[in-house]
Amino acid sequence: MADLPAAGPAPVVARRSLDVTPVQVNHTIVNVRDRKRSARRLAELLGVAEPVPYGPFLVIELANNCSLDFIQEDGIIHPQHYAFLVSEAKFDEIFPRIQAHRVPYWEDADGHNLEIITVPARRLRSGFAWRRSGVMPPAARADPHMPADPCVPT
Repeated sequence: MADLPAAGPAPVVARRSLDVTPVQVNHTIVNVRDRKRSARRLAELLGVAEPVPYGPFLVIELANNCSLDFIQEDGIIHPQHYAFLVSEAKFDEIFPRIQAHRVPYWEDADGHNLEIITVPARRLRSGFAWRRSGVMPPAARADPHMPADPCVPT
């Protein structure tokens, strides 16, 4: 009779899921000084559901199953850029609300640059799409490759 291997833990077998899920962004954390103020203001401007609490976060759910998770931060806030892809009709609803805040570009209270677009950014960069944007940060306005008016064809 052949020698049997010593008993021990079963070997680990790597299994590949039969469910093929593409890589997607699920959520991002937005550091802010006042999570309630920031999350509610953004939800109101975008016309989406009120933020809901989840642990230390206030969460805004977006249509593509991605969420913005707002968390209170007492330290330095490093401004980020968030672009929201919307329909033409939704753009026409949101843009007047942004203009009512009378800011040269859409920036939240913590310095985050927010943008609404009606064409995915990758198509904007190709030079054949219309760019309708509710914001153009100073760096983009200074970019010679960006149109002077974000609402005209490139």
